[in-house]
Amino acid sequence: MNTSSTRPRNAFADWPLWLVLLLAAAIRLSFLDAMELWWDEFVTLGRSLPAIPALLSGLMYQSPSAVSTDCSPPLHHLLVHAALQFGREGAIIRLPSVVFGCLSIASLMGLCKLLYGRRCAFAGGLFCALALFHVYYSRDIRWYGVYYGCSLTALYALYRAVTEDKTWQWWLFSLAAAASLYASYVAAPVLAGEGLFVAGMVAGRFARGERREAKRLLLRALAAFGLTVVLYAPWLPAQYYAYLSFHGNGRTNTFVLTEFMRNVRFFLEYFYQGHFNNLWFALPLAALGYLFALRREGKTGAWMILAWGVPPIAAAYVVKTDFSVSPKYVMSGFYLLAFGLAFGAEAIARLLEKALAFAKPRLRATAGWGAVLALILTAAAANFHYATFYQGKMATDKGPLRQVALARNDINAVLYDNEHNFTFVGNWYLGDIFPQASGRFGRTYKRYYLLSVGHLSPAWARPLFKTQSFDVLVGGLVNRAPIPVIPDTAGQFRYADDFRDFTLFHDAFATDNVTADLGGGGLVPADMTRPGTILYAFSLADAPRATAARVNLTAYCLKRNAFFPDASATVLAGSDPDQLKPIGRLDALSPPGPPEKSADWRGTYTHTASYEIPARDLGGPIVYVAVTVSDGTREGMVKTTDVAIEIDCAGPPPDPTTALRRQWRTILSNLAPDQRPAGDAAVSPGRLVAFSRNPDVFPPDAASGLRVPDARQAFLAAHPGLSPVHVIRDAAGAPVLELYDPWLADPYLHLAGDARMAVSLQEPPLGYKAPGDMQPTLATLDGTPLPLSCGLPSQATAVYARQGRSSIIARELFDFGQFAPGDFYAMRDVRILPDAPALTCMGKKDCQATYRFTAPYPMKRLVVTSFPSVFGDAGRRNRCRLSVSANGGPFETVFTLRSHGSGTWENAGNHPFVDAVPLPPGTTDVRVRLGMVTDGSQWQSSPQLPMTFEMSLDTAGMPPLPPATGELVNATPGNRPAALFFCDAPPETFDRLRPGLTVTPWMRPFFR
Repeated sequence: MNTSSTRPRNAFADWPLWLVLLLAAAIRLSFLDAMELWWDEFVTLGRSLPAIPALLSGLMYQSPSAVSTDCSPPLHHLLVHAALQFGREGAIIRLPSVVFGCLSIASLMGLCKLLYGRRCAFAGGLFCALALFHVYYSRDIRWYGVYYGCSLTALYALYRAVTEDKTWQWWLFSLAAAASLYASYVAAPVLAGEGLFVAGMVAGRFARGERREAKRLLLRALAAFGLTVVLYAPWLPAQYYAYLSFHGNGRTNTFVLTEFMRNVRFFLEYFYQGHFNNLWFALPLAALGYLFALRREGKTGAWMILAWGVPPIAAAYVVKTDFSVSPKYVMSGFYLLAFGLAFGAEAIARLLEKALAFAKPRLRATAGWGAVLALILTAAAANFHYATFYQGKMATDKGPLRQVALARNDINAVLYDNEHNFTFVGNWYLGDIFPQASGRFGRTYKRYYLLSVGHLSPAWARPLFKTQSFDVLVGGLVNRAPIPVIPDTAGQFRYADDFRDFTLFHDAFATDNVTADLGGGGLVPADMTRPGTILYAFSLADAPRATAARVNLTAYCLKRNAFFPDASATVLAGSDPDQLKPIGRLDALSPPGPPEKSADWRGTYTHTASYEIPARDLGGPIVYVAVTVSDGTREGMVKTTDVAIEIDCAGPPPDPTTALRRQWRTILSNLAPDQRPAGDAAVSPGRLVAFSRNPDVFPPDAASGLRVPDARQAFLAAHPGLSPVHVIRDAAGAPVLELYDPWLADPYLHLAGDARMAVSLQEPPLGYKAPGDMQPTLATLDGTPLPLSCGLPSQATAVYARQGRSSIIARELFDFGQFAPGDFYAMRDVRILPDAPALTCMGKKDCQATYRFTAPYPMKRLVVTSFPSVFGDAGRRNRCRLSVSANGGPFETVFTLRSHGSGTWENAGNHPFVDAVPLPPGTTDVRVRLGMVTDGSQWQSSPQLPMTFEMSLDTAGMPPLPPATGELVNATPGNRPAALFFCDAPPETFDRLRPGLTVTPWMRPFFR
């Protein structure tokens, strides 16, 4: 056994270990930003974003959050919180995991070196450095890397402390052990195992008559473990809370040998399991290693390693929880395997040296090191798939959300049907692009995207497109507040909302951080970390005298653990919106209370309450009612599912139509000038269109833009499937006025023939968009030429602007519903499959299809996102080839996907190839060729996973656009139709949202 007195002093002798550590860091840091986030990482991010007091409180008591419950202590979250102060890039927020993952390798090598020397340390460190399992969890934004870095450091320090008995070693153990407790609750059984091991050492020394050494070890160990407990004491209440919250009565994990073997293979062959099961090589080697280590000079350390690694695995099988904990994710098993492989490699190296006793010492040493290297490389052989690993072969929501960002056309907000999990993911990627419901919503008209993970099909929103994860719908929000009070014949007015649609945004005088839970119904904070408020205003101007009023609430309550939630709903009322006073509060314990109030009871129940509005608040022209909802600080739920406001009046109104007309005037006043129906000049985005459904109530009026009922049929015929964004109804519920937004069906301004159109924009446009057309199209604005399409596929969109990133983006789809064969510049022997969205060859012929993109401004860079797939034929003939030509020059190959003879479809699935191709200066003509060999080669493209071509443009020479008001003229040769859309914000190509790793030319030899 090597100790401090026998270790060599030559620091340069450790260069193999430093080389392993540098290799580990290089593998983990490479392309760190390309690794896509997955849901558990979003959980960490959601819990790490709040200010530190809220972060600690949220983890301690599992406060409601847009992400799921996170039963981890705070150390890793605090490190991620610190990293977030420097940016949200993946490379930044993953850095703590990388650093501590490398620390775990350093600690493992340090301990192996103490036990069996430098060669054993090299073996264990090299396996960890190469293993994709360790690489992945050293980059994962979860607690694994931080915990095992701290825990293995504590193990290293403890071994040195019990064998060398230096004070600093005990201090290091206490600090590292406390840090491991703050990193994961897995540390508790680990420290218990280490404590039992030290107790065994003390008992052994007493048994051998070494009483003085035994007492010294006992006292020092008690002090060190005691200091660890003291350092961790502030978090003990949280651990007790976690125990009460997650300790369950269900069954534990059952030990099954076959599952255990699969887990070990998982450690060896993470992601990529080959034809040869490496388990049959690595497991005997590791078993030999422990047999060797437990009988030789380092047996004390080997037993300590087992005492460190076995208890948490046993706990995963024994402890009952309310959720499943797979033993393989404890990860102690991986490190036990790494130690075993290191010991086994060292044992075989020593046997080899003995067999070469006749050789020179240098030859024996070289043979020993060579044997260790060969054994570890064989054990880790299944991990040499780094090129595939780095490309982020994981389906995430980032790509679909990028489609939403690229489709933006003057959208004022993004809303969700599920205001919890997916909302956080959407806001993470789109928060700086679209306004969110977590902000304040005014009363102007708003166009919104609804991202529906529940695949809702409401009549009040128009389907736009579908992605792999969610549907995108578009709609408009017309605000009618203050709401006129129109009593019924009995003199009562009743307003109610169950929050299963976006009625709240139509009716609210103001909102701050509230939205509707469309899936389950309910008024909820958009940002769950702070309260949200909806403010209603009810106009009494046209109603008889109000005699009484009340607010009725219904709440759905959920108790999930030992503690009742402290969420609540508070009702306020008054005649001045700035001086509202509380009139009632509903929480989980409000009368009559839950069915049971015991700590053991868990379940759901419903509360209802009614609160009277003081009579003094009913004397003015408007009465204001606010409902403030808070999700509290503890896990659980008190969700307001229904709000009803009832106002009793002295009788029915003398003329109900007066209030209806007042509502129309209120709506018009809430609209911005360029949104109002009246106006001769076209605007972009377009004006709303209003139709009278009852001329007796609403006579057609050119001044307000109110059209005759007969014009409505022609309008709907020209805009099929378009639903009104707002309807005014009479007391019987019949529609008397409808308001439409034709922009929701088509955002473009269309110019047919030699059309001329007066346009009026609020400000000079920043740029414009145009749909693709295989023939050139052109328009002029006040005489300034506006090139639209110089020759682009119909599924392309060109964006031209002097500010921001100008681009051409084309999504070419190969399904029967949206395939456009006319988009090909040239094609030979290609067809699309009838049962899959894919392009392939006609039989066994070689085939190809070519796209052509021309632009009025130079193209700088092409990025192609494609989904090629080949059948692994025995002759390995099948292949897909992507090649590009610039300005009519020869085609140059970007990549070729070749068959590997596997007998299955290769690269099939959701994993894209993303390739960047720099273009020569002055390129205005780009051709992209898709080549295939036989029908065993395919290019796949669906609306959910589209093949995409993106060209960035150099528009520095673009002339400035004229002022906001002028004449738009179709100048297309032959008077062919043209269309365009003016942008209200600098366009972007959103490179940061492109999923996966973008392969550039210098990377291509390694990744293609």
